[in-house]
Amino acid sequence: MPKKKSLWTRETPCLVCETNMNNYQFMTKSQTVVVDEWMIPHTEAIGGYESFPDELKTTICPKCLTGSNEYSYGVDDYSRFYKSPTKNNQMKEYFERCADARFHLLADEFARFEKESATLDARGNRPKNTRTRATMEKIWQNRDQYGVPFFNLIFNEPRDLVTVLVLFSMDRFYQLLRICFNNDIEPSNWEYKTMQEAVDEKFSAEKLSMKSAEPRFWYLTQNFLQSNYYLDKLIADIYNDGEHPFADLKKEYMEQAYKNLQYCMDNDDLSAVPLETKDGGINLLMAKFHYMFENTEAGDKCLRFAKNYADNRMKRISSSNQQLFVNMTDDLYKEHFAQEAEGAEEGATTEKAG
Repeated sequence: MPKKKSLWTRETPCLVCETNMNNYQFMTKSQTVVVDEWMIPHTEAIGGYESFPDELKTTICPKCLTGSNEYSYGVDDYSRFYKSPTKNNQMKEYFERCADARFHLLADEFARFEKESATLDARGNRPKNTRTRATMEKIWQNRDQYGVPFFNLIFNEPRDLVTVLVLFSMDRFYQLLRICFNNDIEPSNWEYKTMQEAVDEKFSAEKLSMKSAEPRFWYLTQNFLQSNYYLDKLIADIYNDGEHPFADLKKEYMEQAYKNLQYCMDNDDLSAVPLETKDGGINLLMAKFHYMFENTEAGDKCLRFAKNYADNRMKRISSSNQQLFVNMTDDLYKEHFAQEAEGAEEGATTEKAG
């Protein structure tokens, strides 16, 4: 029997320019969300439903290039940025001011993957120059006439791995812009790197108060981790896991994820962390990063917190993701505190025997 459809395409107006854009969602109860070793959520089909392609996660406007990976972006509770019309208008002005900067980021990211784009275009029977910088600049200069149908051709279903990576970079732009807006940060210009530098300067010098507007660093952390996930898929697909030109980019993504997770912890940005592993999950992830970047003392501290959370808050396991968190915590604890872990196991065995 054929699989039951799980993909739900919703047309919604862009929050900035009101152009219609597609928001892809999976149908209720057709999928379950499973996290991997870096606590990145992925969807898995339930029963007789087809799989929802994670590659369709990003919603992006084909006219002004506003985009986000947040699940309900553009629909339902995201029909407005804020309840205040004044704030909404200010936010729209922010996005309108940097439309050209978003386009340049889009073009630069596609140029980064020029060889891979050509390979994927050839496989999909599209002209090899479909996504070159020159083509995109011509379209952008005449976007009122050609822009929406052209970008819909690229952005809508199906999406290849290069497009997914480029759209994740558009989401990072969106998240940085929201951080700048919420914290009155005025970068010297609205290019992506300049905004990133302005945000780094702000949050490396001071912490937010508990009452501050949503910091959004968790979204950026997940974005970089997911970008590495898709980059690995692209490498495996085109280079068969052999020699590839993206070693520095993979390292950059991990460094950026590490930095934003530190901002996330420093500023109590826990609103988007999965509820069942909130404090424990973010400490487990932080411990992994600390060990990866050879900050052992900080890693030990975070891991002890995660272990305590797993032992005392997760005694009744109700989901596979909770069990995965406990197992990952136990394995990492045994790796870094082997003697303590052995002593605890021996004590438990003796107690049972008694």
